[in-house]
Parts: sequence; structure tokens; C-alpha cells
Amino acid sequence: MNLHSFNWSQLLLALLLLLIFIVAAAMNARAAIFSRKGKNISLVPFIGGTAGTISFLIMPFSMFRRFWWVPLVLDWGCIPGLAQAGWYWFWIWKRNAEARRRLK
Repeated sequence: MNLHSFNWSQLLLALLLLLIFIVAAAMNARAAIFSRKGKNISLVPFIGGTAGTISFLIMPFSMFRRFWWVPLVLDWGCIPGLAQAGWYWFWIWKRNAEARRRLK
């Protein structure tokens, strides 16, 4: 790859999206940590993971493309947060179902 064929605007956009991913993932990690301490802080769902995934897909270096899924796994507002929320609501549903059974 020589400098004349290098797409600098593509790299700049990919780096900007990567920065958005890093900031949003850090905010979501902070929110997850504080929620464990009993504080209520909102997540920014999907924005960081989506920005990171697009960044990896449009990065001019092909080695990043095969890891397009990594931002979705690392950002708490994507797969980990959804998995935790799903588990929590399943647990609530199961607990309420057991309580309803005891009332009958």
C-alpha cells in the first residue's frame, strides 16, 4: 500500500468512530460498576458497540475486519448488558411465578 492509494478520509472516519466506541464503552463500564454499588446511572446502549463495529469494518487495514464483533462483546451496552438484563428479567419472572404458585 503506497501513500497515494491510501484512503486517509476512510482512516480518519474509522478513527473517529473508534474514539466514539472507546468513550461510550468507558461510560457504559462506569455505569455498570456504579450500578453494582447501588447507584443508578444509565447506559448508552448500542452506540459504542455499533460505532466500534463500523470502525473495524471500514478500517483501511484488513486485519481489523475479521474482529468486527469485538466491540459488541467489549461494550457493556451491547451483548454483555443485554445478557445481564435478560438474565435479570428471567430471574424476576421465575421468582414471581414461584410466588404465584405459593399463593394458590
